[in-house]
Amino acid sequence: MKRLAQLLKFDVMRFIVTGGAATLVHVAVAFIAHHGLAQTPVMANVIGFFFGWGVSYLGHYHWTFNSDVAHHVGLSRFMVMSLFGLGLTLGIVWVMTDLLGAPMWAAMLVMVMVVPPTNYTIGKVWVFRARPVRRQARGK
Repeated sequence: MKRLAQLLKFDVMRFIVTGGAATLVHVAVAFIAHHGLAQTPVMANVIGFFFGWGVSYLGHYHWTFNSDVAHHVGLSRFMVMSLFGLGLTLGIVWVMTDLLGAPMWAAMLVMVMVVPPTNYTIGKVWVFRARPVRRQARGK
C-alpha cells in the first residue's frame, strides 16, 4: 500500500507538470486570441484548447503515465477524453462569461480548477491504461 501511495504521488507530480505546461499553453493562446485577435471568450478558448492538446497528449503518453498502449488506441481514447474536456471548458467559459457576466480570467481560473483533476482520473483509469493480457485456459 505504501508503494502504491508513492507511485501515485509520482504520477500526480508528473501530471501536474505536464498538465501545467499544457494549461499554460491553452490559457496563453486563449488570452492572445481574445485580447490580440479580438476573438470572443468562447472562440478564444477553443483555439487555446487545441494548442494545449498536443502538449498534453505527448507529455502524458510518454512521461506522466509512461504508457505502452498502442498509439491508435491511446490517441482515440485521448480524443474522446479531450472532447469531453472541451465541452466542459466551453460550458464553464460560456456560463461564467455569457450568463453570469464574469471576466474571462475568472472563467479560466474555474476551468483550471475543474478540468485537470477530471482529466487525470480519466487518463489514469482509461486512456493510457493497457488492458491486462488474458491467458487462455490450459488445454484449450
